[in-house]
Amino acid sequence: PDDDMGGSGGSGVPGVVFWRSFSHPDKDPTMPGGKADQALAQVTRFAASDGSFLPNVVLQNKNGPFDFQVREPVHALFGTMPRTTQMVELQVTQEYLGQGKHVCHLPSQWKSYLDFDVTGGDHVTMADIVTQGRGGASSGGNGFFGGVAGVSNIGDDPNWTGHEFAAANTYGFGRLAWNPTLSAERVTREWVEATWAGADPHALKPLTALLLQSWEAFENYTAPLGVGFISGKDHYTPEPEHRFQYTNATKTRLGYDRGVEGGYGGTYNPAVAKIWESVETTPEELLLCFHNVPYSFELSPERGGMSVLEYIYASHRAGAVTAKGFVE
Repeated sequence: PDDDMGGSGGSGVPGVVFWRSFSHPDKDPTMPGGKADQALAQVTRFAASDGSFLPNVVLQNKNGPFDFQVREPVHALFGTMPRTTQMVELQVTQEYLGQGKHVCHLPSQWKSYLDFDVTGGDHVTMADIVTQGRGGASSGGNGFFGGVAGVSNIGDDPNWTGHEFAAANTYGFGRLAWNPTLSAERVTREWVEATWAGADPHALKPLTALLLQSWEAFENYTAPLGVGFISGKDHYTPEPEHRFQYTNATKTRLGYDRGVEGGYGGTYNPAVAKIWESVETTPEELLLCFHNVPYSFELSPERGGMSVLEYIYASHRAGAVTAKGFVE
């Protein structure tokens, strides 16, 4: 592939080539689940090729390094390939996020990625990169545009998207792809007001609030603290035992050590990599994505000083209560 896209062999390809960076890792008997770290495998494959792609090649990265989980870190490639034209791939459909059965409104999640400073201090966000703030011809890159791709949630349902509120994700994706500076609150309010045009404003306000709360609620009752994959092969039914490759769960500990030297956390820009170095500096919402800790590990006062295990139980209960309130 490098000969085709990074050398003279691809110079005759007409149009634009969108090269998707996502891939599943090779087998590695020394790693959890017998496979290499999926996050690290993508960086290992592509980062060294920065600056070698032809002008008509765009590297398309998912927002995070895994597979559209409820919360992931921003993909490291966005901050480590400044001479490569890149675009971001978001998932509008809720493959792992309740499918067509749960409310999980995603503009707030997408904003957390689009607004993330991939340099750790120079105020260059993912949105800047995919809209040509960096990485294009104007800043020494090899390309002439960026972009935002979406895995659509439109199907053959009578209302197109299945869940009655899922169309809010379709709308929110389009608005943020066109203008990533908009707030999640604004695009959500726009969709609610357009969908129920002329309705009593007192009825529309709680609908907007419901949607904006739903991502955190879903995270709470499924996979808090950045643990990631907990579903089975159908990507819906809870089967965490099927996901040992990602959770690295044992009887006494939980989480994946990616913050250590040589791990995925170290592939970010140095200022960002320092965030993932230790359990003290890693945001707790991503703790288990970067660190393996005992279930007894004590969380911050903001989370009541609970242990990891206590918080998993408590957050599941809190998320369930919030979701019940949506129905009521």
